[in-house]
Amino acid sequence: MQQEFPNRIKESWFPDKAILTELFCRCKIMKSEVQLVGASKVSAHLLPDYVMPIDREYTLYFLKGSTPMPTRELDWFLQVHSELVYKLLKDKAFTDFADTLIAKNMSTKYWNTSRVKVLDNVIIGKRVLEKFLVSTATRVNNIYRNFVRTRVYPNYNTTRRVVVGFPVMFWGMY
Repeated sequence: MQQEFPNRIKESWFPDKAILTELFCRCKIMKSEVQLVGASKVSAHLLPDYVMPIDREYTLYFLKGSTPMPTRELDWFLQVHSELVYKLLKDKAFTDFADTLIAKNMSTKYWNTSRVKVLDNVIIGKRVLEKFLVSTATRVNNIYRNFVRTRVYPNYNTTRRVVVGFPVMFWGMY
């Protein structure tokens, strides 16, 4: 299978819908009914320049805002590649950005190994940053709340929702 697909793809710049469909359907590696994650990851290893790995934690959250699996996995797989991956691979600004990262990271050979992997890493980085910012904001709010309750207002009524004079970012946190 690995030798068959690259030869067919080189005839046209991007894999067409039929090739992606065949690749997805032939990659039945999961015991469960859900095939999107497994099929996309195997496909990404077979065709790293054309197929993006899709996972729940990063890719699904980035594209859908949640992590439940879509019901029509094949349609979703095709849509992700036609409407996101291949549009970005045709965009000169993105390809220049990706090529720069790939050239800078050639010594590591692990992170940015192809333009598609650069896209995947950007999505992962965005989600990791979001999670970090949320956890940091929560910690700052907890520290501030604890400080105010113990030092500034030791007799603070914990049932009160808003204290006059608190910065807006802390309103409703009590």
